Amino acid sequence: MENKKKVIPILIWIIIFLIIGGLLYWLVVSLAEEPIRLKDWISIFGSYASLYGLIVIIIQFQSVKVATSKTQEEISKISSITEWSKYAEMASNLKEDIRLDEFGLVVYKLHQIKQALQSMPVNALGKDQDIKKSQQAYIKAIHSHISSLDAVILDSSASVPKEKMMKDMEQVSDFFKIMVNKKIS
Repeated sequence: MENKKKVIPILIWIIIFLIIGGLLYWLVVSLAEEPIRLKDWISIFGSYASLYGLIVIIIQFQSVKVATSKTQEEISKISSITEWSKYAEMASNLKEDIRLDEFGLVVYKLHQIKQALQSMPVNALGKDQDIKKSQQAYIKAIHSHISSLDAVILDSSASVPKEKMMKDMEQVSDFFKIMVNKKIS
């Protein structure tokens, strides 16, 4: 089917060139006051060949433009998949840092995960309102965890809801995995 789409415009251009060539021949022969010499025919043929070459270049340019666009879309898709996989892994591994009370590192990683969630393109989320609501809920939860960890870092007597934080990070990890699967399919 795709080959037919490429062949039809080429056939149309060839027909147009034949018509133009015929008109050009008729015009030159009918308007010539004296016999047409070989160098005149070479000049006419050269002009016609140049016009044909120009149109072939335009067609090739369009083909390259389409191919470039498709390539950019694929690169963007692969880049998103890679990034979201990285953040899924980061959120999953964050549970161990929480268990080890590495709160400074946890806050740093939470900021990165929050930024990734906030910068997720709207079109990546699709029309599914549940996914958009989940994204917003995770951003709020991460913001809350950052605030509570900042309080612990400043005042070591404050408590950290470790279990809730680990559960939320598992859900965030699953969210990124879902987004990766949506992007792949």
